[in-house]
Amino acid sequence: MTQLKDESAKVLQRKTVVQAIAAPILIALIFGYVFSNNQILKSPVTVIDLDNSMYSRQLIDKLDASPYVKVSRVLNEPVEPNLLLMNDHTYAVIVLPDGLEGNRYRGQASNIGFVVNDSVAAAVGNLRQGVAEVIGGENAASSVSKLMGMGLSSEQAMGVISSLSVQQRTLYNPTSNTVNTTVIGFVNLILLAMFIMRTIQIIPSLRAEGRLDEDMQSPLGLLSRVLPHVLLFFASMFFILGLLKQFGGLRFSGSIFALAAPLFLYLSASGLLAMLLGWSAKDPKKTMPRLAAVVGPSFFFSNIMLPLALMPAPIQTLALAFPLGWYTKCYQAIALRGAALAVLGKELGALLILIAVFSLLLVLCMKKKAGPELAPQTSMTKEYSH
Repeated sequence: MTQLKDESAKVLQRKTVVQAIAAPILIALIFGYVFSNNQILKSPVTVIDLDNSMYSRQLIDKLDASPYVKVSRVLNEPVEPNLLLMNDHTYAVIVLPDGLEGNRYRGQASNIGFVVNDSVAAAVGNLRQGVAEVIGGENAASSVSKLMGMGLSSEQAMGVISSLSVQQRTLYNPTSNTVNTTVIGFVNLILLAMFIMRTIQIIPSLRAEGRLDEDMQSPLGLLSRVLPHVLLFFASMFFILGLLKQFGGLRFSGSIFALAAPLFLYLSASGLLAMLLGWSAKDPKKTMPRLAAVVGPSFFFSNIMLPLALMPAPIQTLALAFPLGWYTKCYQAIALRGAALAVLGKELGALLILIAVFSLLLVLCMKKKAGPELAPQTSMTKEYSH
């Protein structure tokens, strides 16, 4: 209990409280503004219209009317597409071939060129869908008119062409709001970095103050020093989530109280991991290089920006040792999918196992450090007993 009070006093005396709340708010505001457009809905494209016919101009108008395509420029002469894609003024080039209108009315195929700058994948994802929808609609309209000329009704013609149709429904983040993905991801990253920066210095600070040996007399008391930091950043995260929910358009379908257990366990596991990494540091200032050993891999393996399923199996196994990945699964299940805490037994169990493993390793470090210091005293006691 003494160690817990002492660490709580340290947390409250410093500027940690202000930093723990102000920094994530600032990050949320900055990234919320930076990603306020969410996604590029109308990607600029250049059309090379070599047919220059009434039908080609109608097709260009239909492409421009798509919610995903913005025809920024139309050229009527051959141009190398690579030259048009050298800068970011256009993300794709559509080439309408000569004879397009004539081939359409003769029932002959025409090859439309579609050159995409895939180096900016986020900008062209919807673009492909938009172009495919327009061309697909044109093919269907052409086929329907031919079948109707053979005596079929419009409904029968559509049934022949499209006997099956897909009814798509987008769940959990239908508007692709980046607050639910990118912004909350960077908030978690900054919060974790600040949290680790504090907890990784606990052991080195005690060593520098000459109080580590005294604190090791009560291993549980030494471990409890992480709790004030956990509670502070626990409150900070809840405060940030509330702000983003009210003013940033954050989606939170589940119960905010259901998130309390995963968040507390995640911070506890992360704090114990930081204490373990900072154990051998002689001075608090020497812990900064070790910060990257937790923060970088944690964010990389968190499944926030990059799907973990894309990584090799050994990397996926290594990712199990970082608490942020387990917390992210809990957060996404509760906030985005409205899951109850009862369905997250595997994730909560994993966080509890990490807490137990990190605590055990810290206790072993304590015993290893105390062993050599107790050995001389034991030998001296034996000499006096003789």
